[in-house]
Amino acid sequence: MSVRLPLLLLCLVFFPAWGTDEIDDFYFDLSLEELLAVEVSGASFSIETLAYTPASVTVFTAKEIQQLGARYLRDLTNLVPGFQSKRQGESGGLFSVSGRGRQIGTSTRSVKIIINGQAITSGYVGSSIGSITTIPLDNVSKVEFIRGPGSVVYGSGALMGIVNIETYQQQNFAQLSFGNHDYASSVVNYYRQGLQFSAIFRGDLGERYSLKNVDTGNRVSAKDPYSESHFYLTKSTQKSRLLLHHHRNISSGFYSLDRVDNDLNTSDRQYTMASYNHRFSLNDYFDISSSIFLNVRRNQFSARLSAPGAVASISNPSSSAAIEAIGITRSKQYGAKLVADWIFIDGHLSVGGEYLYSDPVSGLAFANFNLQQLSDQQFPIDYYDNEPLAVPFIRSDENHTFAIFSEYQQQVTSKFNTIYSLRFDYAENIGEGEVLPRLAFIYELNERNFIKAFYSQAFRNPDAIELGTINNSSLLGNDDLTSETITSTEVVWFSQRSRFYFSLAYFYNQIENSIEQTSIQGTRVFLNHNKENNDGLELEYQHELNTNFSVRTSFSRIFNMLDSSFRVSDTTGSITLNWKHRRWQVNASSMYMSDTEMLINANNDRLTLPSYWYHNATINYQHNDQLHSQFLINNLQNRHYLTATVSTILDEGIPSRGRELMYSLKLRF
Repeated sequence: MSVRLPLLLLCLVFFPAWGTDEIDDFYFDLSLEELLAVEVSGASFSIETLAYTPASVTVFTAKEIQQLGARYLRDLTNLVPGFQSKRQGESGGLFSVSGRGRQIGTSTRSVKIIINGQAITSGYVGSSIGSITTIPLDNVSKVEFIRGPGSVVYGSGALMGIVNIETYQQQNFAQLSFGNHDYASSVVNYYRQGLQFSAIFRGDLGERYSLKNVDTGNRVSAKDPYSESHFYLTKSTQKSRLLLHHHRNISSGFYSLDRVDNDLNTSDRQYTMASYNHRFSLNDYFDISSSIFLNVRRNQFSARLSAPGAVASISNPSSSAAIEAIGITRSKQYGAKLVADWIFIDGHLSVGGEYLYSDPVSGLAFANFNLQQLSDQQFPIDYYDNEPLAVPFIRSDENHTFAIFSEYQQQVTSKFNTIYSLRFDYAENIGEGEVLPRLAFIYELNERNFIKAFYSQAFRNPDAIELGTINNSSLLGNDDLTSETITSTEVVWFSQRSRFYFSLAYFYNQIENSIEQTSIQGTRVFLNHNKENNDGLELEYQHELNTNFSVRTSFSRIFNMLDSSFRVSDTTGSITLNWKHRRWQVNASSMYMSDTEMLINANNDRLTLPSYWYHNATINYQHNDQLHSQFLINNLQNRHYLTATVSTILDEGIPSRGRELMYSLKLRF
């Protein structure tokens, strides 16, 4: 690979430039003025520009994503104020996404991710990233990072933010990529007369790490290889749209449940989404949108759960083998949604309802020891050698969720806009309902400056893991859990010009009944905790200094950190410089994360993980109207920065990947 990459870089620089310099500037011609006119669709039931959206929003278009060389959602997340993405300690292939300084453990449970109008959800785990570990951006047309509560629109889970992704690209292209660690990627996107098909394949053989064996204290060599595939099929007409997505990610080695086992540790995650949407227009002022949807999630993982000999004295027959387990989970959700829209001279009214059914989750563990006896402390426990017994580790319960909602947007004066929203959600599995209001006020000081003020509430229902984990000696569910809720207020100053925009926001959050893990006699248990609050400041600035040079910056600071969110940074920032000239375009990005903490023992003692800067660079070259090259360098300094683990077994952080080099060639046809 050491020879291949320099050759690829030579191809980038000296690839023949067919035609003249007067070419279709397809990849580099997006101006800031055009970006400010991009419509935001995920913040409310109406579509607005950035200035009039009832939330703080950061938007990335397909061309910006292409220029940045962003491959995954996590590559954009750390460029957005208020959002953070870091490697999780549960598995080397998982990355969290947190919003506004809240993260429980290392999972994503406060940010809801939407793809083409459909939420990534699962009855098994309320985490979006737990369902799709990596979300590729190759066929994405737009990504909206919406800060603050969004449950009024999207229901349970949108506590601190929403990521709204649209994958409609009306173009035909093929792309090949190669890189170090034997990275390879292929992408095909085909569009014709409303039919779109996308296929994405990628993976590599992993980077080599020196990791700590928690059972012996010795260093061991490990890698983090992965492979993934993503398929999208969309058929659109003027009134309807049919979508089918399938995602699969396979990873192995590295840490799994905080232990290293290069031979046993594997994860195979699959997620399928299907939906059908249709709009009925009765006249120019009234229409009804209906949708039905389905998602199916399957996850298979294997891991070593103990040191060799850990249960030799309490097993029958006695065995010095380590506890090894394979877990398989399956879950399905079905739903339907109906929304009616009226447009008035000075207002817009939306009224609707939603129903979601979750099949009983199937969760089975196949282990070489009887995990149920171990959990119940029924000694001696049976040893099965190569004939493991299936033991359920999730209680199988179905769930029905019902919701009704309304939103009224009124243009009070030519400069004053108000939005009133209300939602009621009821979850049968916990027998609770939530009433959620949202008020938004947007005042236009002049054509360049706007003041926004928001008051909103959001909630998250406990998922199957939190309610029904059983037969587990280290983690148990709690069927007495109640929903966690948040009340948020926010004030925003938004300023825009043809080549400039600036946003400054202050927010205050109050969280009640937060669902967290608590250690009781060495076993982690989910409990509702008391009221806590945090507040912070977010700044975003983008300036097109001239036709060839632009800068984009972000900054966020959490003034009062939540007690449970010590694994996230209280201060983050980024700066991206963009330079273009004729056929060339160069991006340089730097991201900052302040120090974090992690637990290192059952006494809740903590270790401080140092702050770090992370630098990327991208060089783009447009050969002609159809052909485009890109050379990408992630982690320029080749530094293995550390992120927090999920449990207290490790006494050191999880290392990131070092420098990654990639070359891509994209052909439009």
